Amino acid sequence: MKRYIQTVLILGVTVGLMAFFLRNAELDLIGDAFRQARLGLLGASVSISILTYGIRVERWRWLLRPLVGVGFTTAGRATVMGFAANTLLPGRVGEVLRPMVLARHAPISTSAGLATIVVERVLDLLAIVIMLAIAVLLFHPPMSDVDMFSTLRLAAVLSGTVGVIGSAALVFVAQNPAQAMRGVAWAVRILPFRARRVVLELSERFFSGLAVVRQPRTLVVAMGLSIVLWLGIASGIWAATVAFGIEVSVAGAVVLTGLIALGVSVPTPGGAGGYHAAFQLGATALYGASAGQAVAAGLINHAIAFVPVTLVGVVLMAQEGIRMNTVFALSDTPAPSPEISRSSS
Repeated sequence: MKRYIQTVLILGVTVGLMAFFLRNAELDLIGDAFRQARLGLLGASVSISILTYGIRVERWRWLLRPLVGVGFTTAGRATVMGFAANTLLPGRVGEVLRPMVLARHAPISTSAGLATIVVERVLDLLAIVIMLAIAVLLFHPPMSDVDMFSTLRLAAVLSGTVGVIGSAALVFVAQNPAQAMRGVAWAVRILPFRARRVVLELSERFFSGLAVVRQPRTLVVAMGLSIVLWLGIASGIWAATVAFGIEVSVAGAVVLTGLIALGVSVPTPGGAGGYHAAFQLGATALYGASAGQAVAAGLINHAIAFVPVTLVGVVLMAQEGIRMNTVFALSDTPAPSPEISRSSS
């Protein structure tokens, strides 16, 4: 019953956000925007999107290096299946599926693999915050809404603060696993013995997965790859947005990327609704796009980000023998946080 209520709520949020996205759009104007789109830029956006997946896979391999050596194909298959699951089902279940699939093909526990996903999310948050701060505070991308610009500057500062605090907490746990384990032991002391033992074993494996945080060089390389990744994502969004005649600078595309990342933090399947509403708000309020342009560009950006990886991921899950009801059951498992899963790429 709990899962049913959760699903209904998420679907309700998705419908509400999509209604917001489409509220001022007229079908004929959307059609005109599609017909006038520049195919060359859309093709460039698709190519960039594919490239960013390679960067994601390579970054994950770096994060896994202190634990186990993993081939590019093995990590790539798990990554694509994970993102496909995120698109098809609510609750970010793909973040749990990724390390589960990896554990089938490499000598690493799912809990330890999940810890590397948590590190990924922290790096994503830091990369987005750094890029957004540079774009908003230094480059001052042209925007038509001054009040929203001020709000974005404040959001950049607040997000940076959250990122620093989260990073500090992660480093503390990684550097002091014994103290962290004592904290977990204290928190679960009221549980029955068997349940307590399971939690402690999983926690120990999870903390072991944070080994990368204790290796500065590996962490620096992963952070560098995160910056490159999100620059690629912003570039793809820029290309697909300009293709519809919306005048957005590269710095402005970084701002749009930050808004989209916030939108997809709502745990709807594939960021549906949240992605679209965030893009539409940014494109119209900040860069003067018409409703037709914003809807057409938002739909295409979302499709480029999610459709190809979902199609490939479904095929790979079938090859792996993973059924959708099994993936859906993972929605009862908490996903990593903070969540900047997949705004684009």
